[in-house]
Amino acid sequence: MKTEIHRTFSWGFVLSEQELRRIAQTATEHILKTTAQIDVDFTACAHLSNGATTESSSIDDLVALENDGSKAIESVRLEWKCKSAPERFHVLLIFQNAAKNRKNWDSISLSIESDSRDWAFVASSELEERIKRTKIMAWDAILNGKWSTLALLLFSTITMLTIMSFFGTGRDSHILLQEQYQAGKLKNAIEAIIALERIKNQQSLANLLTPMVLAMIAPYLLFFLFGKLSPWLAPSYNFCWGDYVARFDRKRQIRNFVLSAIFLALLISIVANFVSKKLGI
Repeated sequence: MKTEIHRTFSWGFVLSEQELRRIAQTATEHILKTTAQIDVDFTACAHLSNGATTESSSIDDLVALENDGSKAIESVRLEWKCKSAPERFHVLLIFQNAAKNRKNWDSISLSIESDSRDWAFVASSELEERIKRTKIMAWDAILNGKWSTLALLLFSTITMLTIMSFFGTGRDSHILLQEQYQAGKLKNAIEAIIALERIKNQQSLANLLTPMVLAMIAPYLLFFLFGKLSPWLAPSYNFCWGDYVARFDRKRQIRNFVLSAIFLALLISIVANFVSKKLGI
């Protein structure tokens, strides 16, 4: 009885040379468990950004590719099958840039076919464990894919609350009232009550309109900016060997610097806002 297993994953990945070899070794070792005399036909195929396709029966040829610029790898296809009896097993593993397929954003695809049900499920489990080791956050899918609407709503809410907390209520009304009294603008209790209500109304209007306008505009601007920068600063799909390794490390350093600067700026803003409220500035 033939068993077929198909798994797809929509997360980002960093597929290094070491992980690529471990995945290939895991699949080969599991295949050889069926019988040591089996004849395995292995194919490694890479599709490059210039449209070219390379195919080999060795992982060494795959990791020897330049992998940068017009020759950057966009997808890798690994396939194992039995030469003498193809119906015995067939394993197909594909890593690809999911941004090229925006309908479903599937970045990894694993297909297993075998005449042994137990063998198919064990092979699927072992390969999935190795695949999970390559997992990273797929910012392209979050900012531009099927989760973008939910992410935008969540981000808009957080931005609104943050902006409103920064604006706060301005200077305390009793301080403003005291200043007007000392300046001789208030002669009696009636004038003081009227001035107090006027101050509250002005503060309420200013504290509501300004953060609301900023909260409606800021998320869209930030989403647009992050959507444009994320493929460059935080690429979600990485074939990390060849010349791409140096580029990947440089992007990671820049990303860490930018995130540290943003976090420090937010921290300073929160502390400054807290201190100003305490001092009544």
